[in-house]
Amino acid sequence: MSGNRIAGGFVPPEAARNREGPNVVLVGVCVAMVTVGLTVLGMNLLNRRIEVQPLKHEPISAAAEALKYSREELYRADQSMAEDALSRLLGGVGGSQLLWENADSGNRGITWNSFENRRGCRDIERRTIINGVFHEETSTACRDASGKFPAQLQWSRK
Repeated sequence: MSGNRIAGGFVPPEAARNREGPNVVLVGVCVAMVTVGLTVLGMNLLNRRIEVQPLKHEPISAAAEALKYSREELYRADQSMAEDALSRLLGGVGGSQLLWENADSGNRGITWNSFENRRGCRDIERRTIINGVFHEETSTACRDASGKFPAQLQWSRK
């Protein structure tokens, strides 16, 4: 066998005459090893049975279904954002507004309130676009004996 030895391998005579020969041979050996490795890996992947489990979602509530939500999680996230906006609004000064938008569902809304009257009440309005449908609702929030607004409001459609 004629040729030159290099660290870790044998260089054929024709490659030894080429000054870039050892690099070419090493690259060729690396490509061959990667190809063999991928073939073995591919065969292992082909021989394994991969089962994909469908995502499990919560059952859709009647309220979410009425608003044409595809998943309960989206409905709950929208409700949480709307309630958070209302809570922050009532915690601030009257005559302000807050926007919310859920990038996951594409739904959005605006809530605003009036200045507080002498009875400690504020008129609240909110407008939302839920699954492409415009909704407009009103409510009144009055402070209780301890000076707090109620956690839940009764909304009526405009």
